[in-house]
Amino acid sequence: MKQSAFFIGIVLAASLSYAASPERAAQFVSEPVTPLESVRLDSLPATPAPVLKAGAMPRTVPRRDTWFRNQQRARTRPDGAAQPQPRLASQSTASTIVMITNVAGIGYTSVMPPDTIGDVGPNHYVQMVNSAIGSQYLVLNKQGAVLAGPTELGTLWPSGSPGRDYGYGDPIVLYDALSNRWFLSQFGDDNDGTYYLFIAVSKTADPLGAYHLYTFTLADYFPDYPKYGVWPDGYYMASNEADANPWVGIWAFDRMNMLAGSAATYQKFRVQRNFMIPCDYDGPTPPPAGAPNYFYTMMDDTYWPSQGFPGVDRLEIWEYHVDWVTPANSTFTHTRDVTNIAFIYDVGGDSWDVIPQKGTSQQVDAIGEWPMYRLQYRNFGGYETLVGNFTVDVGGTHAGVLWFELRKTSPSPWDMQQYGIYAPDANHRWMGSAAMNGDGDIALGYSVSSSTLYPAIRCAARLSTDAPGTLGSESVITNGAYSQTSGNRWGDYSTMSVDPADDATFWYTQEYIGSDNHWRTHIGVFNIVPEPQWCMLALALAPFVRRRTSPA
Repeated sequence: MKQSAFFIGIVLAASLSYAASPERAAQFVSEPVTPLESVRLDSLPATPAPVLKAGAMPRTVPRRDTWFRNQQRARTRPDGAAQPQPRLASQSTASTIVMITNVAGIGYTSVMPPDTIGDVGPNHYVQMVNSAIGSQYLVLNKQGAVLAGPTELGTLWPSGSPGRDYGYGDPIVLYDALSNRWFLSQFGDDNDGTYYLFIAVSKTADPLGAYHLYTFTLADYFPDYPKYGVWPDGYYMASNEADANPWVGIWAFDRMNMLAGSAATYQKFRVQRNFMIPCDYDGPTPPPAGAPNYFYTMMDDTYWPSQGFPGVDRLEIWEYHVDWVTPANSTFTHTRDVTNIAFIYDVGGDSWDVIPQKGTSQQVDAIGEWPMYRLQYRNFGGYETLVGNFTVDVGGTHAGVLWFELRKTSPSPWDMQQYGIYAPDANHRWMGSAAMNGDGDIALGYSVSSSTLYPAIRCAARLSTDAPGTLGSESVITNGAYSQTSGNRWGDYSTMSVDPADDATFWYTQEYIGSDNHWRTHIGVFNIVPEPQWCMLALALAPFVRRRTSPA
């Protein structure tokens, strides 16, 4: 993205005063924004597909991590985090994946990367990707039939609306199970120092209906790489604001007013840390009353100490307590380090050419320095869980996916329940997304590639009864037909979601490369079942029967 402007006035002063104390945070409170009302989403025409030209170089949207990528990083010694082979392989044989549906998602939109994302509701699946003038959405029913789109998100806003023509992408779609509503977002940039966050909240449970449209105009840092989570008292977000230092924007949007279509504000902190993401609620049981939203990042014992952040390999947990009545009472605090974890941070170091592909010398970016989307939250009553993942180096610049489950049993703090590094062979795995269903089963989706394999979409999973830290055998969602030769950008994220209709079925969306050397997207739908001697019967019944096992 372009160079961002500095905070002005009191925001600048607050940021500067904060810099000397990275465990505290300065706060900004926005003016209220009154929403517009959209037409029905399904009344808008589909956007024409771009004309594909052989050899054309699409517009790129690089991440604004200038500070991070310009650091000189010494990678001459091992981190001490390489796991023994059982954890590296992270394999079990107790469960298997049963594919239910494979659906084609939105195709190439003339930009790269697509930043593929989606979420599933009781009756629909909504997918979004980057496009030439912002983001496109696609609405499907559960059988994979297209009900609306692909259409530019910006066309929901009436012509002439402030910022309408400045959509810039990085889409997010969330199904808000607490209210049975839909949340769509992208950011914007008018190329003149004004930035925007566009948020559409559905007026009803129908994603095809009308939306409350919020345009938050920003006069500070560009909100790059925004990642959101649903929580009872807010829509929470983190943004990458790294430039001269590793700053992260930490946001809370007034969810209740946005659901009602009333004027809404946001509150924002800024902290110096590796990029963070907020947790995103799933499941039938809300968080405990008054619980904060939890953010996390990973910090290692080799790179971050050299940048002034000492410590061992760890997951840092931060808590955002928001007070909409008295914003001065809101806090964002570092509350917990989970240290019983080891990893080699940021595969590829400062290079964006990391992951090899079949038939080309062009390599693609692993984005190993940041946590991957989502940080999924569940409340099982007796305990709460957080599930997430990020890319690590398993040795020799070989990418694998580290996935984890944190668990909290009140009044005890968050701690590691289990983790594993999935790298069962010589192929590289990256750009993951993980989630847990209501039975405590975990699924992990990701990209996979090597010098002998076109980039493909695969997944692995575990039953709650499997050995801790293990995943079952890998399943193919779709194979790639070609390798990307037009640049090194890949991602920047994908999404694993759990169907709220049965709280068991997983929906995963990710990109791959079609035979025309342009990206395509895909949506895989699957269940996890035991693998006994009579597994053929289980495979036949899996799409129709929801298990009732209890998570371990």
